[in-house]
This record gives sequence, C-alpha cells and structure tokens, in this order.
Amino acid sequence: MAENPKVSFMYALRLLVMADDPGLKEIRLRLGMAAPEGKAWDVFMGLVAKVFPTLPPENHSWVVQLAEDATSHDATWHKPSQRTLDAFNIAERFCKQDPEGWHREKTVGKRFFALLCRCVGAAPERVEVVIEELLKRIEADSDGRDFHAEERLEFLVNVKNCREACLFVPDLVWRVFKALYVEPEPKITRDFGMSEWEAEHAEDQPHRRAAHLGCSRHRAVFRR
Repeated sequence: MAENPKVSFMYALRLLVMADDPGLKEIRLRLGMAAPEGKAWDVFMGLVAKVFPTLPPENHSWVVQLAEDATSHDATWHKPSQRTLDAFNIAERFCKQDPEGWHREKTVGKRFFALLCRCVGAAPERVEVVIEELLKRIEADSDGRDFHAEERLEFLVNVKNCREACLFVPDLVWRVFKALYVEPEPKITRDFGMSEWEAEHAEDQPHRRAAHLGCSRHRAVFRR
C-alpha cells in the first residue's frame, strides 16, 4: 500500500474520519481546515470525493467547506476541470438524499446545493436529472406547498447563483423560471367593463342627485 501514495492517503483518510475515537477529534478538525496548494487541491478533492459516501453526517460541514474553497476564485469556471467534477459528485450525492428544508441562511444543505449550481458545467446532463425531479414535484403540487422543491428551484434561477447554469443549461433555466413565475393560462378572469345594471345605475345617478339638490345653484351641473 505504501507504494501508492494516493491509495495510502485515501485509506488513512477513511480510517481517520470513520474511527470512533474521541482522541482523533482534533485531527479530524485539522483535516477539515486543511488548505492544499496548487495541484494538491486536485488530488485532495479526488480522494475526499471517493470516501464521501462512507462519511457520517458530522463530517459534511467540513467537506462542503473544503469543496467551496476548492472551487472558489476559479478564473476558468467556464472550462470545468476534474476538481470541479469531484466537487459536483459530492454535491450531487448529498442533494439527492437531502430531505431537509432550508430553515437558516447557511444550512449545510443549502451550501451543498449552491456547490451543485456552481459546478453544473462538470455534468450538465446530470444536473438536468436533479432539476427535472424538482420540477415534477411542483407540477404535481396543486396547492403550491412543496417548499422543498420551490426553494431549490428559486435558488437556481436567482441572479446571484445562475451564472454557470445560464451558460451550460440555459433552456433548463428558462423552464424553471417559467414554472415558478409564469402563469400559462390565468385561473381567474375579471370583466373590468360595466355590467348592464351598473351602466343603467350610473346613467340614472345625475337625476337622483339633482332631485335631492332641489333648487340649489349647483343643480345645473347634473342636467343632461
């Protein structure tokens, strides 16, 4: 195993995060705050992506922080790399299994979904599968109370989050926007014209008011 550094590191990482030993807590925290440099990011993200499915939930916060750091300040975001794909794989796995609502601004679930949106260029067709499922949920929800799906779709088309999606899946962005904000056929129609009774009533109003005014000097205003 020592002959293959990648395998050795991945094995050590898995043992470290899975071990039920309070004495390793400090090491796990330091691992979560690790800051690789240069190409080390690619290796580190690849290894974390492989062990992510086996990590317990308490490790999700440092994993998403690591992935956020790995994909931030990326001048070549329009040309996704393997690192972007690794971050996407992590985000996709979490988002597909996340049933929680976003009760707070910085919930782990919201951060993973933001990561998914940021890395959409790495696997556009897989993003479409995730979003299609959310669209089906709100289309089947006649009462409009599927907040779980709505808040994620709203996040995707928000102007602050849709840069990558608009480039790689523009048609999907438009579909989501229409599903959320465009009513294909108005459900309630109103006639803003006068009904026959209203027209007759309005026509008769000057005579009624003139009769009440009697010989007032203002009576001429209501003559026809």
